[in-house]
Amino acid sequence: MNILEQLREAEHFSSAEQNIIRYLLQYPETIINFSVHDLAKASYTSPSTVTRLVKKLDDGHGFSHFKARFFSEINSVFLASGDRTINTNETVHSIVQKIADLEQTAIEQTKQSIDYQTLVRAANLINSCSQLEFFGFGDNLHLVKPQMYRLLSMGYRVVIHDPNNAQYYQAISTPADAAAILVSHTGNNRRLLDITSILKQRKAKTIILTPANTPLSRIADEWIEIQDSGVNDINGNIVYELSVQFILNVLCGIAYSKNYERNHEILARYLNSYQKFIY
Repeated sequence: MNILEQLREAEHFSSAEQNIIRYLLQYPETIINFSVHDLAKASYTSPSTVTRLVKKLDDGHGFSHFKARFFSEINSVFLASGDRTINTNETVHSIVQKIADLEQTAIEQTKQSIDYQTLVRAANLINSCSQLEFFGFGDNLHLVKPQMYRLLSMGYRVVIHDPNNAQYYQAISTPADAAAILVSHTGNNRRLLDITSILKQRKAKTIILTPANTPLSRIADEWIEIQDSGVNDINGNIVYELSVQFILNVLCGIAYSKNYERNHEILARYLNSYQKFIY
């Protein structure tokens, strides 16, 4: 029987031991650096009671071994439960585990949804275009900026503007041999729909990152699915943002691989020119 199963059978323990058990289940993250004396003090019991309880739960292996097993089981429970909703009864430990699990799941779901043929075509558009343009509003635009700088460091000509009206000016002057990446959480942003229409009139190719079954996903030259929990809360935002960043990182990785030697030449020139003025 594992430790958590034993802890739930309170009738087998003394009242002092039950005080320790209640503390362990309510504040599991606090005992990471605890000694036997620390746990006794926190649970208003004695070191001998803690030692006796640990011996019952972990076959006498000692307090350090007990803590390692206890945290391993706590982590497994969070991963298996699938309940990543953050509520008012959370501990720091439970939030850490839920967010870690949420991020791992978001990336795995994004990876599983990838259409590799679409990804290859999108990467080829990026590699062959005369310039790469980014479009998005609000937080979406800020999500793509790290990748913009990364692509700049690889020698791509990148265009991005924050103001809404500047994005319209950008669209109506886009050359036909450019490629545009558009990012939308809802897939139904009317301004992005309008900009996509303008880009198509300009004969520019569009790569749209948005959830499935949305107006934008249906009109893209290349559509890459982004994961979304469907709930507009912290969890939903984390899933969406990680999914976008994962796809953009993959596209940047492909671009880096395709032009590996050129990237190193650009880096060498950068180090020789710009960085000598930093110090």
